[in-house]
Amino acid sequence: MITAARPRLRRLLPTSAPARVLVVTTVVNTIGNGLWVTISMLYLTRVVDLGATPVGLGLTVAAAVSFAASTPMGYMADRYGRRRLELASYLGLGAACGRHAGFRWALSWRAPRSL
Repeated sequence: MITAARPRLRRLLPTSAPARVLVVTTVVNTIGNGLWVTISMLYLTRVVDLGATPVGLGLTVAAAVSFAASTPMGYMADRYGRRRLELASYLGLGAACGRHAGFRWALSWRAPRSL
């Protein structure tokens, strides 16, 4: 069965290697995003006991902000370079995660006792 599906799969994939990598990473990213939205909705409504409306509204706002930021981020990547923008994005993400976890903990090298 797997060998019969390979020729059909090869017809769907582009012939150049960079395009194939882009297609495969896009598929993996799409599956991951779908799983994230589904699992976060279940977790926040069942475990944290938030209502479905605020969780859905929060996820919708996050998707809208992400969609609206995609074009300016593309422009900035063209202007400043993908690596510099990616580094700045990860530094910002790290600062936000550190702030979320507690600023004093973010500045220390020790993990909090609750972990």
